[in-house]
Amino acid sequence: MMMSKDTMTFVPYTVIFSVVCAVASFDIYAPCMPLMMKSFGCSAGKVQLSIGIGALGGALFTLFIGPFSDHYGRRKIMVFSMLFYALVSLIIPFVGSVESFLALRFLQGMSGASPMVVGFAIIKDVYQGKAAVKYFSYLSTSVTTTLIFAPLLGGYFAKNMGWESSFTTLGMMSGLSAFILYQFLPETLSSHSQTSIKMAYAKYLEILKTGEFIILAFIPAFMITGMISFVTNAPFYFINELNIPPDLFGVYQSVIMAFNTLMSALSNTIIRKIGEKKTVSCGLSLFATGAVMFTVTSYFGYSSAAMVTVWTSMYAGGIGLIFGPITSRALEKFPSSAGAASSILSLLRGILIMALVPIGSSVYNNTAFSIAIFLSGIMLIVLALIVVERKKPHWR
Repeated sequence: MMMSKDTMTFVPYTVIFSVVCAVASFDIYAPCMPLMMKSFGCSAGKVQLSIGIGALGGALFTLFIGPFSDHYGRRKIMVFSMLFYALVSLIIPFVGSVESFLALRFLQGMSGASPMVVGFAIIKDVYQGKAAVKYFSYLSTSVTTTLIFAPLLGGYFAKNMGWESSFTTLGMMSGLSAFILYQFLPETLSSHSQTSIKMAYAKYLEILKTGEFIILAFIPAFMITGMISFVTNAPFYFINELNIPPDLFGVYQSVIMAFNTLMSALSNTIIRKIGEKKTVSCGLSLFATGAVMFTVTSYFGYSSAAMVTVWTSMYAGGIGLIFGPITSRALEKFPSSAGAASSILSLLRGILIMALVPIGSSVYNNTAFSIAIFLSGIMLIVLALIVVERKKPHWR
């Protein structure tokens, strides 16, 4: 398909819609988890594991999808990935066991990685300068907006239509996305990379051997792992212990994600005014205060839905302030291989989520305090990593 001016107009919006479909799978079904536990006749931990497995599938596939799209082109990979994502999503409502569900979530996570990796590459292929910045901003906004509204939709499904509706909706949306991509997305890669796949993985190995990069990569990875641990346990606490209806739980979840989005949006403005180092310090203060206050108040029995939401919103807001500058500093270590470095960031995040979220689930004992103590443990690890990294003389 040739790249005409009219076709070019559709490119960012076809990509944005595919990103929305992929991101929605992260938390659209969070309010449905208690229903899924009863439907599968399994423990809460097995259902919770699905979030980590999806993240790991996406992280692992990221290592392949970037080099493959550079070598073979963007269009076919995007269309096929979204078609496969749609198929998996439509099969999930018919599975009869939690093991089958987990396997399909891994495949869903794999196929959902393409919009996040290849989609950003497509924008880079087509636009430069201010136009590229504008559409990158649109993509980022679509991610955060989806994370806010998906649990609201999932809460409605959980209350009125059953957990299966979340995945049926994802399947229909992603099927439509595949059709739109097929119709309107041209091949945007002007020249296919001559770099071999083997050379790409040699670069991955070089990055993994850089200690400073690994420290910087683990800081946001641990923070996000803590947040995902909360997301996996919160439905069971809010819905089963506090008797919050699933649709109202979706509202609480959306408030937390909205505060994270707000702080992310303000991060660059704050950095311009007070500098990167102080912005990270402010984010750490917000992050740590949320964890500590959540732990203290829940220990003394003050753990209403509103109070838990306030403290975890602070926790999530701190992540919003810190994530950008820390990730940027990590990628600066490899300016000519930012794509490969970004893939490694995703891989480490996926591995950490897969390793630690089950621990957070096993610690959960139907109390807010058990959730809070795990988040505080994550917070202490993050502070230790920041102390090590702050010894470097490069903070502005």
